[in-house]
Amino acid sequence: MGPVNFVAATPSDAEAIAQLVNAAYRPEAGAAGWTHEAEFVAGSRISASQVAAILTRPDAVILLGLEDQEIVACVLIERRGSASSIGLLAVTPRHQGKGIGTRLLDHAERYARTTLGSEQFTICVLTARTELMDFYGRRGYQRTGIVADYPRLAGVGMPISPDLKTEALTKLAGHPAEPDRSQDAGEWVGDRPVPAAVVAAEVAPRTKPSSYPEPFVSRMAGRTKRTLGEVFGLANFGVNLTTLEPGSISSLRHAHSKQDEFIYILAGHPVLVTDQGEAQLSPGMCAGFKAGASSAHHLINRSEEDVVVLEVGDRSPGDSAVYPDDDLQALFVNGQWEFTHKGGSAYGMISSP
Repeated sequence: MGPVNFVAATPSDAEAIAQLVNAAYRPEAGAAGWTHEAEFVAGSRISASQVAAILTRPDAVILLGLEDQEIVACVLIERRGSASSIGLLAVTPRHQGKGIGTRLLDHAERYARTTLGSEQFTICVLTARTELMDFYGRRGYQRTGIVADYPRLAGVGMPISPDLKTEALTKLAGHPAEPDRSQDAGEWVGDRPVPAAVVAAEVAPRTKPSSYPEPFVSRMAGRTKRTLGEVFGLANFGVNLTTLEPGSISSLRHAHSKQDEFIYILAGHPVLVTDQGEAQLSPGMCAGFKAGASSAHHLINRSEEDVVVLEVGDRSPGDSAVYPDDDLQALFVNGQWEFTHKGGSAYGMISSP
């Protein structure tokens, strides 16, 4: 598969768009991709005249995915007040399962936010298409509970089941922008393609603030981590872009038995706290902590500006961590951190440090 470029459709593309959408949504037997709705709805999804009418609307655009000038994907974005409705997301059956749909959705959201000024995205999905519900759920869309009967009079086909329903899904526009995955990538992590490169500051932050048990997780307020290594499927070591707001800390003060750690200050002036005392750091400075031989350490942002740090650490099996200032200790077991009190009673198994 060659690189896929995204462009806005013109009226001359109406027939090709209708053919693409119908092939993706209501394919003939034996021509289906990984997901479709032919078992739920009969008839065409859209006609060329309907597509042409959409392209005349001032607040609507259809974006096309082109591979060697062939239309292989499309998506409709319509501005509705401060929100944008996303629909007609379609990929030709022979190109499905290759990450084009994910990249097209990213591109549509970015267009809605930057060009149309939308703060929210909505998508309408057949409730019976659980695999599609899951697809959008993995991409941050939430079910709203706003359910309606299939629109029989809209000229988009007739439901095979009389009780076929649709539900609106919604997602708030991300800040900063969602990473651009519009370039083709040959590698995959799970169900998503690995990009060739990304803007680090545009990688979505980790949704869970910390994997420490309470009462320690609350102390991580003001810390944002972007797990850069996971974007590329790195398994042997982790890379984080971490932002510390004024008054926040990078972690509990800790030391590892088997993991080497390295930090590089990109912005701001944090204080490095170790067993030897405190040191003021500034952009361009770095520090390393050798497994087993290093003192316990962490960063504190006592300034009035954000601190941005690049963190690198390995994932050595059998690693453990000590926390001299807190009633906590940790052991890395089967890819998970097990936290206990220093007396041995467990806080519980946690998925990642």
